[in-house]
Amino acid sequence: MGPEEGAFLYFDNAKSSNQWFSEYSLEAKLSNGKTIKFSKEDVTYPELTDVKEESFSEGPDGHTMSYAFYEPENASASNLRPLVIWLHGGGEGGTDPRITCYGNKTVALFGEEFQQTMDGAYVLVPQCPGAWIETGDSYHSVYLSDLKALFDQFSSSHNVDKSRIYVGGCSNGGYMALDLVLSYPDYFAKAFPVCEILDPEELSDEELSAIKDIPMWFVYAKNDMTVPPQKYEEPLLERLRSLGASELHVSVFDGVKDTSGKYSKDGAPYEYYGHFSWIYFFNNECTDGDLSLWQWLAGS
Repeated sequence: MGPEEGAFLYFDNAKSSNQWFSEYSLEAKLSNGKTIKFSKEDVTYPELTDVKEESFSEGPDGHTMSYAFYEPENASASNLRPLVIWLHGGGEGGTDPRITCYGNKTVALFGEEFQQTMDGAYVLVPQCPGAWIETGDSYHSVYLSDLKALFDQFSSSHNVDKSRIYVGGCSNGGYMALDLVLSYPDYFAKAFPVCEILDPEELSDEELSAIKDIPMWFVYAKNDMTVPPQKYEEPLLERLRSLGASELHVSVFDGVKDTSGKYSKDGAPYEYYGHFSWIYFFNNECTDGDLSLWQWLAGS
């Protein structure tokens, strides 16, 4: 398996979303000369062993949203745990939360490294039935109120520390994370938008002043052609700084390249499309000095 082959998911241009391959087969030749054949029916999802899937339709605007969530083993009434919310990009909408978990390697948040860093954290992964960036008469998402209602229900029905609710997402999801923070500035303790696509020209200084003291960590690549940082992140960060933002972290990359040493092309590290800066987030490679984004989320 590599960046250009072996994946179970593909991006369907006609549907503008990720889909599972309807046909998938693999042959493995053993040392004794025998061959074992695998098909889609043999596929399992080991990263989702401790992940549950449910549906929510009780918000004020009536949208039905599927979602996946992970509950840490150490959560209890006497040991409330933080809630980390991840909002997927434009390609992971629909009604199958597994796509939201694998489309952006969200499964890393259920894994041992992230959970140990956080000392146990709830992870909530809502799935939009369409695209988060669907709006009405303003820049606000039509899913805004229903998404907030989902957070309220989830945090009240689990052992969540409501003073440590963190929201992030990529592209469409980065837009949605900022829309939530702008709409409910007292609700979220931290935000981490990745290659976000909320146009800063839509925002007033008054709105930005209301969120300038919320700790935020932005991630993007300079060569992102889908969400050019010159239009989105850079002017937004400049305005937040001019308003006296108290805790802004930024991880900026020239491009999105493989850092594992596993994948190369023409003798150089494999380079992904510049929009895919979420790869760095899920690989725990976003830093600001000696501080990593995951460490920052784990801090009080």
